[in-house]
Amino acid sequence: MGLRTELANFIEADVPSIAINTTIYHGVDFISKDIDIEGCEIITIEPKATGGHASCSKSVEFNFVGSLDGVNFETTPFVVVSIDLNGTTAVRGPSEFLFIFSLKKIRLYSIKNTETTTDYTATAVNVAYGIRT
Repeated sequence: MGLRTELANFIEADVPSIAINTTIYHGVDFISKDIDIEGCEIITIEPKATGGHASCSKSVEFNFVGSLDGVNFETTPFVVVSIDLNGTTAVRGPSEFLFIFSLKKIRLYSIKNTETTTDYTATAVNVAYGIRT
């Protein structure tokens, strides 16, 4: 396999808002791309979100599931990446993973806003990825 570099978002357009203490799911609230990671050396996952209130400070959690055959996906997340909101400032949180097992694809399964105060929404939510093989 030759060198491949790919940079894109799991979700085509940002999720405009996630209410307090709410989890949204692939196939119900958004559609995640199924990312081919077979033969990858490194995949970088970079979530982003903005608080809907100046006092937002809790985390937004991004849960990912994998597929061993490239078709059927697990329903239990194998990795969770989170970022802490910082008021209404846009936040990005890079995480780098080395895949040493036999997953063929990954998908963003769910996103949770852990804020519990009224009007503390998470806005402009998405997650980017970068692949190098």
